[in-house]
Amino acid sequence: VLPDDIRPLAWVPVSSGFSARFSAASRTYRYFFIPTQAKTGQAFNIQSMRDASQFLIGEHDFRHFCIEHLKKFTRIVYILLRFKRLTILPNAWFLQIRGQAFLWHMVRCIVAILFAVAQRHEQPSVIDSMLDIRTTPRRPQYRPANEFPLVLHDCQFDTIQPLGTPETLNRLDEHLENRARASLILATKRLDALDSVRSNLSVQSDHLSAYLYQENDEPQRTLNWGKDALARVRISSRLKLEAQYIPLLHRQGGMTYYERIQNMGARKRERLDANERKRQDAESTDRVFHAAMRKFG
Repeated sequence: VLPDDIRPLAWVPVSSGFSARFSAASRTYRYFFIPTQAKTGQAFNIQSMRDASQFLIGEHDFRHFCIEHLKKFTRIVYILLRFKRLTILPNAWFLQIRGQAFLWHMVRCIVAILFAVAQRHEQPSVIDSMLDIRTTPRRPQYRPANEFPLVLHDCQFDTIQPLGTPETLNRLDEHLENRARASLILATKRLDALDSVRSNLSVQSDHLSAYLYQENDEPQRTLNWGKDALARVRISSRLKLEAQYIPLLHRQGGMTYYERIQNMGARKRERLDANERKRQDAESTDRVFHAAMRKFG
């Protein structure tokens, strides 16, 4: 029995040579986000995200946007980047990335850097610098974005077009609408609780001083949390983050590809050399293989 969030929607006959992985022409991912920073309330700079994302289109060495490993990093990623505001939920956006390769972890890394740009910690050109292995040979230390908002939205095939049945699609529509309603009710309950906290609770100004980045010499008085105190705490949080933030290109980087090879033992080095020879022998047939597999999709 499949989990509740996995279900077959449609089917189509395929040939024996079909591969769900290799016959796919491309994959589309969507990363959903609210364009404000939760801790500071500062709005994202969407235009800076758009500008930074343009550096990603094309053929690049994406090793600084992947898990560190000893493999070939250069790949053609036919990325179609798109930022869109959701019509059903105006405060929510998604970043859509369409590429040829399996991009799950890469999308999380890309989003992490784009968020740093959106929060004005980095300039859009940081993407260009991280793609240039000659000037940035070491991968800066950073955490990938949270995987929860990331969705594999669609897989595209050139020749097959699965068709659903009215019964299946109607049940799916009802299921998704019920799940959406339940999620909206849960979100409404939490937003109502948040509103109550901001409207009804207060703090003493001297207690607030411990959370402010700058000294607070005002006389002691009672402050409403949402009306008087929250904005000051968020401004202070933003100042703290700006003071503590280390630009990506100034952070300590990991070992380069060649340094990791030099630190390998003799046996691992022999296996790596053997695999590299196999890869070089097979590289000329890769494009032919994928082109042939796409004919089945």
